[in-house]
Amino acid sequence: MLVYERKKSSQEVPMPVGFDAEGREIVTFLPGKVGKYLLPAWLWAPEIVDDAGRLLRRVHDASVPLIGKPLAAMYERDYELILIYR
Repeated sequence: MLVYERKKSSQEVPMPVGFDAEGREIVTFLPGKVGKYLLPAWLWAPEIVDDAGRLLRRVHDASVPLIGKPLAAMYERDYELILIYR
């Protein structure tokens, strides 16, 4: 799904790289600041909240064509899209 989202919405979605020995998905790094709890005051600035809402809307809109499709883990290897249906 991340591969699809990245191609349809933006570079703001991490790209899957693979899985580690414990089965956890590894994704690419996205630069930026991350707020930790207790969330800092700057995180509640209207422009930050508005930007986060617009990003969420873009990601949700990009995923609409996936409704009703089989769930799949998607990643690229050797320039080939691989689908693993679960």
